[in-house]
Amino acid sequence: MSAAEAVGRMLIAGGHLNKHPVTLVAGKVHCEITTVSGAAALTLEENLNPVPGAAGADDFMIYLPSPAPLHESGESRCGWARSAVGRCPAR
Repeated sequence: MSAAEAVGRMLIAGGHLNKHPVTLVAGKVHCEITTVSGAAALTLEENLNPVPGAAGADDFMIYLPSPAPLHESGESRCGWARSAVGRCPAR
């Protein structure tokens, strides 16, 4: 996952994850992860509850959003295992 670090920083810094989630799929779990920026981040109550359903999963996939600026620049391409760029398939 360290290979996704640079793309993740760009997605967060550009505010893309405020609107387009990173999606973790493991077993029956489809967990959408977004970020909150600015003043809203200071008042947000974070949900820290465990996410049930993936304890027996043998593998996982991380789907990264591909907003226009990154897609056009080619930055959204990824070549690391267990990750993909684009929309997560339907459940």
